[in-house]
Amino acid sequence: MNYDLLYDIYENSIKKNLLTKESFINRVKNINPEIYIFKDKAFYMKDKNSILLLCVKEKYQNIGIGTELLKKCEEEIKKEGHKVVRLGHKDFLKGVPFEKDEFMFFDNRGYEDTKILSNNIFDVNKEFKASEDISVEYLRSLDFPIFKMFFDLHDYNLVPNLDLNKPIIVAREKNKFIGFCQIAIENYKDLNENVGVVTNLFLMPKYRKCEKGYALFEFIRKEFKEKNIKLFEIDNFNSAMLEKENSGKVYVKYYVGVKDLGNE
Repeated sequence: MNYDLLYDIYENSIKKNLLTKESFINRVKNINPEIYIFKDKAFYMKDKNSILLLCVKEKYQNIGIGTELLKKCEEEIKKEGHKVVRLGHKDFLKGVPFEKDEFMFFDNRGYEDTKILSNNIFDVNKEFKASEDISVEYLRSLDFPIFKMFFDLHDYNLVPNLDLNKPIIVAREKNKFIGFCQIAIENYKDLNENVGVVTNLFLMPKYRKCEKGYALFEFIRKEFKEKNIKLFEIDNFNSAMLEKENSGKVYVKYYVGVKDLGNE
């Protein structure tokens, strides 16, 4: 795979909120998606029935290349036996990034349940008012079976999404699990610095938007600060667990939606 060409197209298509070349390539390699490159002008990237990226260099936009690429990608997904195509991927980007009219691009091509997600940026120097009744720590490997059983019993099918090669941060109240997350470090080109990333974040509903739940966020903040990270991001679905005044600043926007291929 020509990663230099791939990143060149990405860089000249999205323009804003770009991952650095290193972070971009690392994410691609970790997922190992199927990639189709049209000359040196455009590409699509997919994994199973999810479209990760659809990029067309700016000077080649609005001449039909994007439409043809999308059709080809959808045809490949349908050939593989999938009846639905989705925008975005949990291990790459939550949705397909957009700036100007990309929202209408997908909206006008049969995608439904469409909405905009965003990643919100937080300053590590802004503390969360957290309850001292909640203990937060890294999960010990010997406690993992109990951790998994707890969420399975509560019918939260969440644990399979975790990256078991990375540490898991857990929050407890009186030895009862109330939430968890994982953290990583990425680099966005236009920020020109490392940024903390919170992934696989979950809080039991009764602990959201309150000081008990904020204990998990405060632990995250301190962890990044100790690593000399100035900013960290949380997607806006999970930022909804915070009161508005604590919800950070919108940074990256994504377009998500689904399309039924069964009737085509």
